Amino acid sequence: MVAASISKIVIYPIKSCAGIELESAEHGPGGLRFDRRWMLVDSHGAFLSQRTHPQFAGIQTMLFDRERRPWNASSETPVHFLGVFMSSDGSLSSPELLSVELLEKAGGLLLPLEVKDGPSCQVEVWNDQVRALEYSPGSDWFRAHFDQDLRLVYLPEKELRQVNPHRSRPGDRVGFADGYPLLLVNGASLDSLNSMIAGGVDAAQRSKISPLSWERFRPNLILEGLPAWDEETWREIKIAEFMADVPKLCERCVVTTIDPTSRQKGPEPLKTLAREKKWQGALWFGANLILRGDGVISLGSPVEVIRRRPHPALAARP
Repeated sequence: MVAASISKIVIYPIKSCAGIELESAEHGPGGLRFDRRWMLVDSHGAFLSQRTHPQFAGIQTMLFDRERRPWNASSETPVHFLGVFMSSDGSLSSPELLSVELLEKAGGLLLPLEVKDGPSCQVEVWNDQVRALEYSPGSDWFRAHFDQDLRLVYLPEKELRQVNPHRSRPGDRVGFADGYPLLLVNGASLDSLNSMIAGGVDAAQRSKISPLSWERFRPNLILEGLPAWDEETWREIKIAEFMADVPKLCERCVVTTIDPTSRQKGPEPLKTLAREKKWQGALWFGANLILRGDGVISLGSPVEVIRRRPHPALAARP
């Protein structure tokens, strides 16, 4: 049996903004704890993302403990605050030694990781309408940085959305993620995709192409140890001791074409996915997950494929 394991764990506290890598993460109702419970909306309550605001890729986040010190897995006090700041140099790495004082001097924002009360408003995520709590200091900060009537809203646990009932069980819930609680990317598939991209250009141009980074695909989990594209036939897997349904693969959109450093758009990876991974009228990369039970997953947690399904491309053939 091929040994497979988790090589990266990432949460995105604010939908469509930069993520935070973790050594371990709690999971429960709605997915990984603190993942996409904050979201930016317009004056009508409709969600905003990098699809229309690629500059959101430059919004960095980092965790602080109750004592307002940078938090990591070895911290003795629990995580309590979320620091938010604009990356001026395009760097995607959070400054580990940044203090709250330096964050505030740099014009950053300190948010609570959980909000229990505040002005309630109705917001829209795709076809779902939910009640969220506006956090006025956060709304003011984002309006000042983007010169637009934005609002920052938080989704309490009691308002988590039901996952698509045709692909889930009653009670399966999700926060502000597009549709499913977790997204997994197979590292070997990303390597293969980069090879496909390089193979689609003239040899003279290949040296000018930089491999696409995982950040473009916004996964929660990155897997290592399985063959490329193995995830395309998963129905059920096991991560550590927890079972996970794989309801569908992930349809890809223009967000993947945004360079997370420069915030500039290009043709890839959609150009290559259209050639290599198109069926049912969509482009596919990565697998959506619904993780069962509450607990903790960590870097190195083993991954086992439990059940498979026919390749979805076969269903698209006449």
